[in-house]
Amino acid sequence: AFNDKSYSEEISSIARDKKIRELNAHADESKIYVDVQSIKSGDLSEVQTLFENYEAAESQTELLKQSAEAELMDFLKNIASDIDIVYVEPTVRQQEIVNYKYEILSKIFQLVRDQFLFNPKSGLDNYLSTRIRHGTLVNKLRNSFELGNLVTNTINGEYSSNDYWISRKFGLRDTKVLQCIALFSQFSTTIDGIISRIKNDYIQVKTEDAKDKNDGCFDYQVEYFSNDIKTLLQRTDIVTSEDCIDAVFEILWEHTEICLESVKRRLAEAQVEMLDALKQLEKDVAEIVGISNSAWRQFNDAVIQCQSALQTDVQAVIAWFKLSNYVDFTFTIDQVISSCKAFVENYNRAPINIEIELDTEKDEIRGEYFGTLYDMFHDLLNNAQDNENETKVGGLCVINVSKNMGFLNIKVSNPVAAEIEQDLIEKVKKTNDSLDALLTRGRSRADNNSGCTKIFNAVHNHLGSWNNKYINQVDNHRFVASISIELDKIKARKHESIVS
Repeated sequence: AFNDKSYSEEISSIARDKKIRELNAHADESKIYVDVQSIKSGDLSEVQTLFENYEAAESQTELLKQSAEAELMDFLKNIASDIDIVYVEPTVRQQEIVNYKYEILSKIFQLVRDQFLFNPKSGLDNYLSTRIRHGTLVNKLRNSFELGNLVTNTINGEYSSNDYWISRKFGLRDTKVLQCIALFSQFSTTIDGIISRIKNDYIQVKTEDAKDKNDGCFDYQVEYFSNDIKTLLQRTDIVTSEDCIDAVFEILWEHTEICLESVKRRLAEAQVEMLDALKQLEKDVAEIVGISNSAWRQFNDAVIQCQSALQTDVQAVIAWFKLSNYVDFTFTIDQVISSCKAFVENYNRAPINIEIELDTEKDEIRGEYFGTLYDMFHDLLNNAQDNENETKVGGLCVINVSKNMGFLNIKVSNPVAAEIEQDLIEKVKKTNDSLDALLTRGRSRADNNSGCTKIFNAVHNHLGSWNNKYINQVDNHRFVASISIELDKIKARKHESIVS
């Protein structure tokens, strides 16, 4: 009986791990996203007005043709009845109208494009920030260097000494210590500089109104779309503003594919830079430490392992940059939490201890909400991890999930260092009061890069109900994020079954 129980537990563990891997793969494959339906259901009244002007211009073109043709035929008949009548279009006036129509379509295109890119709740830049730039990218690309203890973190703006190699492994003394401190600090600076360039320069959206993003790979300047807009002028199947909006979205998705290829090239170039820096580090350390040092072989192995892991991690990041292909599935709340927990534990050198308390049956949730819930828990756990990295307070990050009156109640809490508690209380109150305004104005980064605005957006705009709630507080020396989600709005329908 004992063996049967042990075997059953092992099978359950394997199935659980398999599901977590599948969900993490799904999270990786759905990072490039725009909530087109939310944008289309929002306020696009200006597009409707412009399209009505476009239609009026179309009617004017047709009337002009008919009027000019009639006048010309009357004139020719009056001067000579035996002349073959040849129709000559009124090109100047007609060209003016064509130009006017082009300007209207250009304006429509820019309005839809800006919603596609910058809608603070549903646009591409929001999802690039939430799913890639905020924590995920840096953790993934820094991971291989941290595993080998080859980089350190900053304290008060300066990189800490790499004591792991300098003191514990190499056992250096005298001037060699200072040389190696400078060497490892410079290496950390180089690697973090490359990763920062990817995050802050390459994975950015650029338009004619955002030219400060000079190296942004997501370049949607309107000048690139002049031929597409001219093609729209010729299409006869665009008869409503909705048709026009759909046509613009189609063009934008096609251009996004080009932008994604640009990101992949930049990532490949960055990989070469990081590998070159790693080779140079190995060479410089050999000159200072000497290959006769008892720990040299261990250091050399760490460099080799880092080279391999880095290439694997960069390829994984490159795979993020493709258009999402949605596949319908269902999942449970404990599975999405476990997926985020696995990510935090895999890509942090000293992961925070996470305890999950589930006081609810395993309701199945529709797959369309997985990305949003994953983003939400990722940001919550990322904040807890950042707090632990900075304060070293220890203790548990506790995730409690219960159900009451049709709502899924979630509390994520972590301990707060005593010396920052009062300051944090004031910051939390100020942040709670400003989240809606920050989101509406598209200023999510003004929340001190905490991700709170993104969490607010997920809870209130992408999880099915206006009745959802999200609030932060400091209680009993712990930071507590409290979230309530109306369960019926996100639950799987009865005919759907969970994907194992």
